[in-house]
Amino acid sequence: SGSGQMSWDALGATAELLAALGVLFSLVYLGVQIRQNTKWLRQQAFQMSTNEIRRWTSRIADSHEAAELWLKGQRSYADLDQVAQMRFSMIVFEQLSIYSTYQLHDSDEMLGLIDSAVSNIGSWIRAGWFERWWSGWRVQFPPEFQAYIDDLITRVQTEADA
Repeated sequence: SGSGQMSWDALGATAELLAALGVLFSLVYLGVQIRQNTKWLRQQAFQMSTNEIRRWTSRIADSHEAAELWLKGQRSYADLDQVAQMRFSMIVFEQLSIYSTYQLHDSDEMLGLIDSAVSNIGSWIRAGWFERWWSGWRVQFPPEFQAYIDDLITRVQTEADA
């Protein structure tokens, strides 16, 4: 009877070890799946953002009226009538909404897009119209993006003063 008890104990210990190994392998597998899913989601965010930029630039490129409004608004936003200011604002809002997703998905995959956005917004700040526009529209964006743009405005102004 003692050896029978011993083999049941050994069998129970072996079963517990196999169960623990099964849990460990399941956790490792789950971790790999989560990592792959996260990478896929980042790639999707990148693709969606680049598609939005293409759509936005196509609208400007394909419409003489939109291109003219874009150029006039950048030269002198204050001189646009109310309707033109609203239309110009929607173009800028759309572009900044795309840029805010870059910040939200801050990752190595988005780095080139973030650099491009910073360069673009920096040129708007240097052109002189953006700060006035931003003061009226900033509340439409998440607080983190507001702080990001406010910081960018300060950096560009500091560079210009230097």
